[in-house]
Amino acid sequence: MLRAGQHEYVIHGMHPEVCFWALNGNKPMAYSKRTDEGFIERMAISRQYFASSQQVIDDAKRDHRRTDLARDDIVDALVGTVCARNYPALSQFPNHTEIDDEGLPMEIMYRQP
Repeated sequence: MLRAGQHEYVIHGMHPEVCFWALNGNKPMAYSKRTDEGFIERMAISRQYFASSQQVIDDAKRDHRRTDLARDDIVDALVGTVCARNYPALSQFPNHTEIDDEGLPMEIMYRQP
């Protein structure tokens, strides 16, 4: 736990492909995230857990140039949000948390369906 002024912050790591793997029944995605098929596949999973997923994508694409924010980056952030909404009931990889030189946990958190 980090302390900044009067606030305490809990920091966890997230990896989008681990999150999608878990939400997809512990099966890897069939397509690369940068393809149209991969986008469709990931959005279908995202919508199962967050009905407004398409609106998030549309808003982000409207508010940011594609050269500044790629579609797959928006989807990656979206799945992180989907998983974070289930905090603190998240799973962790690896099972044993290591601590880096700054005292931060080195772990990836994800949500099991």
